[in-house]
Amino acid sequence: MSRRLLLLACLINLVRSAPAAAQTTYDITAPGNTDTSDTWFYARGYKVTFNSSLPILALELRTTLAVGDHMHAEIWDNAGNKKVTGSEIYGTGADQFYRSHINFFQPSAQGIYFLMFVINNLNTPIIRNSPASYPNTVGNMTVSTGADSIP
Repeated sequence: MSRRLLLLACLINLVRSAPAAAQTTYDITAPGNTDTSDTWFYARGYKVTFNSSLPILALELRTTLAVGDHMHAEIWDNAGNKKVTGSEIYGTGADQFYRSHINFFQPSAQGIYFLMFVINNLNTPIIRNSPASYPNTVGNMTVSTGADSIP
């Protein structure tokens, strides 16, 4: 499996801005073996603590999203408040990273957030690593667990 320095291989990838308009991406997929045998709930994501604050510009998810299916990213705080909804993504039938753009979200340092994808088709196969190993630290984030729902 091709790995990218982006955010999640269920995969959610986090695209963050940096000085001089450069972008940095982080793969926060938990260590483990790749498994595509399971389908998940309508939402899939990770619970993340940001150790410092940098803006988020997009989230990506690696899956095979069928033609006619769609999904979007959401970021929720630990109190269950939706902070932002990303752009809708439509399937091409290909196994690839699908990017949901976010109109700039700045998580607070030490803030706990749920980075989620909401998918219209419950049968969409989500790539995940099994068994997953938590917590794991990537960049300035600590991923404490996978999440199938918000708090």
